[in-house]
Amino acid sequence: MRTTRTRRTALAITGLSMALALASGGAAVAQDEAAAMQAASTARWDFDSDAEGWDTLLVDLPEDYDPAVGDLLAEWAPLPEGLEGSGLYTQGANQSDDLFMGWKVYLEGLEPATDYRVDGVLTMASNMPAAIADADDSPAEVYVKLGAYTDEPAAIVDDEGWLRLNADKGLEETGGRNAVVLGTIANPNLELGEDFRTFALHDLTTDGLVRELDGTSVADGGLWLFVGPDSGDAGFTTQFFDAIEVTLTPR
Repeated sequence: MRTTRTRRTALAITGLSMALALASGGAAVAQDEAAAMQAASTARWDFDSDAEGWDTLLVDLPEDYDPAVGDLLAEWAPLPEGLEGSGLYTQGANQSDDLFMGWKVYLEGLEPATDYRVDGVLTMASNMPAAIADADDSPAEVYVKLGAYTDEPAAIVDDEGWLRLNADKGLEETGGRNAVVLGTIANPNLELGEDFRTFALHDLTTDGLVRELDGTSVADGGLWLFVGPDSGDAGFTTQFFDAIEVTLTPR
């Protein structure tokens, strides 16, 4: 499996008003310094030229898994035919009925040791029509999650020799202490057809969720974010993250 090199994303407090700026392959936010503790900070990644600091995060598999067995792949790649741009791409056949193929990034420039509410919008490209979600054992049972964690999200080996996430992301359709479920890869912008060669964009957002997502920055003002599909389907699925935008509001 090819992975991207981890880079850090800086949230810089330098301006008189909040404005988003992309620089050096990462995201930067300018905002009024006097209002930094009260104002929300926003970062956005469009993945036009590379993965922009996001690195792969694969868990819920045996420690000695073979990527070739499930045709597992996670990489920055052009969007499929009919769509413009690039994104974070994952594919794989679920070998464990609970495959999580995600991405993580480190944000810098937040207030130190501060609790934040994390809101987000994920723009996906998927090939699963929403209508298929009504079928039994639907391949659309791939739940997209957004998480925030003080420590770096990482794979750890449990007592049975499986890779598990050190953060609590929950199980499939259920969120955890450190992650919320935004929806599934079922795409409302696609009609049910005979094949799955057509991809379309759709947004998943924290708006309207019953539970808010929280994260606490470390002493140097950093916070980890992670996103990814948590699959409850045993089949083969593919999906792209075309853009990710998060807003962090101090509590």
